[in-house]
Amino acid sequence: MKKIVYDYLNDSLGTKIYFRANKDSSFYDIFSTNGTRIIAFGVQSDWEHIKLFRGEELTKTVSSLFSITNDESSKFVKDWFGEIHNLKRVGDLRRLITQTESFNPQAVSFLQG
Repeated sequence: MKKIVYDYLNDSLGTKIYFRANKDSSFYDIFSTNGTRIIAFGVQSDWEHIKLFRGEELTKTVSSLFSITNDESSKFVKDWFGEIHNLKRVGDLRRLITQTESFNPQAVSFLQG
């Protein structure tokens, strides 16, 4: 099942990502290039406490396509995301953010609204 879900995620989302942060950089959304929210996370100023949130639409899509629960779907998505971006622990998201382009609102129309 894992390989099938990962193949679907690779084909539909690819590996290129963008992020959008709120004004004080305490909350981040990570999107694929087609505008699908993969995950979101909130951080405290010290980056010691990070809380992950699933991308609800993606979670539900994977869940319904593969007849698995939302929790199973969310775990597959998070594990897939960690593997393709070489994240060993949640704290590695900080490195990922510093290496990833933020969204340009003029260039990415699907985020407006």
